[in-house]
Amino acid sequence: MLDGAATSHFITKSCFKRLGLSSKKANVHIGGLGNTEVAKANAKTHFTFCAHFDHSIKYCINALIVPSISSKQPANKLDLSKLSHLKDLQLADEDFHEPGEIDILVGAELYYEITGEVKSDVPIAIKSTLGWLVGGGKKCNTFAETTALVTNINSCVETSDTLDATMKKFWELESIPTASSFSLEEQQCEEHFRKTYTRDSEGRFIVRYPFKGDPTNELGESLFMAVRRFNQVERRLKKNEDHGKEYIKFMTDYLALGHMVEVNPPTPSSKFRYYIPHHFVMKESSTTTKFRVVFDASA
Repeated sequence: MLDGAATSHFITKSCFKRLGLSSKKANVHIGGLGNTEVAKANAKTHFTFCAHFDHSIKYCINALIVPSISSKQPANKLDLSKLSHLKDLQLADEDFHEPGEIDILVGAELYYEITGEVKSDVPIAIKSTLGWLVGGGKKCNTFAETTALVTNINSCVETSDTLDATMKKFWELESIPTASSFSLEEQQCEEHFRKTYTRDSEGRFIVRYPFKGDPTNELGESLFMAVRRFNQVERRLKKNEDHGKEYIKFMTDYLALGHMVEVNPPTPSSKFRYYIPHHFVMKESSTTTKFRVVFDASA
């Protein structure tokens, strides 16, 4: 792509890698419309390009390496049968009608040296030493009008204002805050941790599950679902004696480890309880645990 307003040349990082070019460090801020910073180049490279039909026509440029230059151009495929005025022209890009990535942007330094004779139809064809370039034209609505390519690209060194802002941000990050910046919810989480945590013999932290609100309202009734799921499990176990033995062994171990406890039937004065439904799965292909019980707390 040629850009008569860009004060630097650009190449995408992906194209730079494909070509196997060497690079040097750079620290260049790239500005666009309204003098807003749109990107920053941390490296630059040097290469030569030429016309595909005549390798004697070549140009050497220093280009900044950037992640991307533009969206695909054109945005939509063009119908060549409607562009008869371009027939038999030696085009710089013979696939201009196919949407494609923009890998290199050649700036104003070479723009006017390359461009030449113009055929003023739609789209406009500009004769150049590289071949006829196609694009633009107010009457042409086949190119995406909603895609805005920033053409006013300016290379600039790090200004003192930018440097001051960067240093200020650095010291702000390094300084110790004088007051807590936690939100109310974060403060509640920290308080919950302090009140409920313990440490086991191996030094691991154990903390109770936190609830944002009243668990009675959040979790709701669970006993009916748990009993119904258990009855389904029981019917399946009766059909296979080996599965029944594996189930009993698993639940016995679970009880011995303290992962579950036996409780009395609930009464009107009982504290809130949540019963976790469960089922079992068999995986014959497993080399470790073929039988396991799955607890479905989200049910």
